[in-house]
Formats: sequence, C-alpha cells, structure tokens
Amino acid sequence: MFRIETLTTLDLQNNYIGDDRVQRLGDALRYNTTLTLLDLRYNQLGAVGAQYLGDVLQHNRTLTTLNLAVNRIGHVGTQYLADGLRYNNTLITLNLRYNQIRNVGAQHLNNALRCNRTLTTIHLQYNQLGNIGAQYLSNSLRDNTTLTTLHLEANQIGEVGAQHLANGLRHNTTLMTLNLRWNQIGDIGAHYLCDALQHNTTLTTLDLRHNDIGDIGAQHLGDVLQHNTIKIFFLDDGTEMTGELLPLSSPVDYINPSVLSTIQSYDFDRFEQLIGYRFHQRGDIFFDSNKSFNTVWKIYYPMFKPFIEKPKRLLDERIHVTVQMIDKGRFKGVDRNYRIAKTAAVKCALKNLGRLD
Repeated sequence: MFRIETLTTLDLQNNYIGDDRVQRLGDALRYNTTLTLLDLRYNQLGAVGAQYLGDVLQHNRTLTTLNLAVNRIGHVGTQYLADGLRYNNTLITLNLRYNQIRNVGAQHLNNALRCNRTLTTIHLQYNQLGNIGAQYLSNSLRDNTTLTTLHLEANQIGEVGAQHLANGLRHNTTLMTLNLRWNQIGDIGAHYLCDALQHNTTLTTLDLRHNDIGDIGAQHLGDVLQHNTIKIFFLDDGTEMTGELLPLSSPVDYINPSVLSTIQSYDFDRFEQLIGYRFHQRGDIFFDSNKSFNTVWKIYYPMFKPFIEKPKRLLDERIHVTVQMIDKGRFKGVDRNYRIAKTAAVKCALKNLGRLD
C-alpha cells in the first residue's frame, strides 16, 4: 500500500479478514494518499477492527467511501468510528448496515455528526436502533448541515421513533432522502412525519413502505402532497405517491391510492382508450378537470364500486379480492396484503378491458 501510488479503489468484501489483519491494513491507510473507496463488507470485523479503522479516519485525507456492512462492529466499535469522524474531513459515504450498533451506537454517531462537516450519506439498516436510537439521530438532524441521505430501514423505530425523527426534520435544512421501510410506523407515525413535512422544505424522497400505514395515514400523506413536491413511497408494491396521486381532502371522498395508482400507471392515450371510450366521454372529464386523475376516478369509482366484492381470506391466510365488470368478466387478485390484492385485481381488469370486445 505504501508503494502503490495510483490505487483508488480497494474491494476486499467477503474475505474473512478479521480484526488482526485489518490492523495491518489500517497502518498502511494512515499514510496512503490515493485510495478513495474501501469496501470491507462481510469480513467478521468487530470492535477492535473498528478501532483501527477509526484511527485511519483521523489521519487519512483521501478516503471518501467506507463500506463496513454486515460485520460485528457493535456499539463499542461504532464509538471508535465516531471518534474518527469527529476529525475526518473527507469521508462522504459510510455504510454500517447489519452491525448491531443499537441505540448506544446511534448515540455515538449523533455525537460525531454534530462535528463532522463532510459526511452526506449514512446506511444504518438493520441495526436495532429502536425509538431511542431514532431520538439520537433526530438530534443529529437538528445540528448537522451536510447529511443528505439517511437509510434507517428495519430498525424497529415505531411511531415514537417517527415522532422523534419528525422533530428533527422540522429544523433540518439539508436532508433530501429518508428511508424508513419496515419500521412499524403506522398511521400515528405517518401523522407525525406529515406534520413535520409542512415545515421542512428540503426533503424530496420519503420511503415509508411496509409500515402498516392504513387509510388514515394515507390521508395525512395526501394532505401533505397538496402543498409539497416530495415523492413518498408507502405502498408495499413500491408505488410512488406524488402530487399527481393526491387522495381527496374529504374522508368521505377518499380514494385509496392503491387503486388510483393503477390508473396513474397508464399514459393518457391508454387511459382514454380503456376508460373514456367505454363511457363515451373520450377523456373530456380528464381535460376539464385540469388533467386530474382524482376527479376522473371520483366520477368513475361509484360505477365500479358495486362490482368490487368483499375480500375473502383463503385457508393459507392469503386475501382473495374479485372485481366484476358487467359483460366483461370477473378479475381476481390474491395476496397476504389487502391493498396489494385489490391493486392486482384492478390491474388485471384494466389490462383485459382493452383486449375484450
């Protein structure tokens, strides 16, 4: 490493390096002036190995990306890395996915982020942070002025953790992407986040998939989108919810986004062919409503509603949803999630509608 003056990327993932050998690597990296990316995923690194790497971060002046995903760093190792980040002024991306850092590790990172002025992306998926860890990171969002992307998937944050993060978002002016998939946030957590988004002006992407968000939470998200250009992903199939997919403001008129997104997925020509011609409207409503899919669906939904059967649960716990269209047949969707099953049924109906005479 001392003699190689052109090496910029070193990929050592899945090599079972362990703490002892990473020490020798660390000694070399202290004085290296060319390496920018170091990948040490799947290497059984523990707290001791993290200590050596923390020392590297204090002295190295070229490394911009450090990937330590799927190791055993824990909260003690995270403290060593955090100490290094306090003095580092080059690292941009840090990946600590699957490292069991828990809430204590989040506290150490919070202390580092208060001082660090270069880190823009942090991956903390699957680290059992909990709502307390979310609270520490929320404090970071208040003070840090460089972080733009934060991945917190599958950390058992819950609605309380969502509330803490929402408090941080109220004051944050740099974060652009926040991923909160698989965190059991629910409708209440979604409400907290939506309230914060009324004050936040920089977040552009929020991923809330697989969070048990129901109609009430979706309504809150829809209300936010009326005044915010943020992209929100909250359906389990990855559908993007934007201003084009706004639920109606009244709970009585609420349109389930899982159905509306199916309509949105077609361009206008397809929409006119499948819907407009069938009802002899030829898309006039679409244009008269300033190209609002909400208005169109508000008109057509009552026509479809009587033919959407109540869901049935099968023996294997999957939910069976059937959509019937007069003279066209019955279309089925099956999934363990009701929204996905209904979306599948509607998609099937729309696709076949264009093929049937």
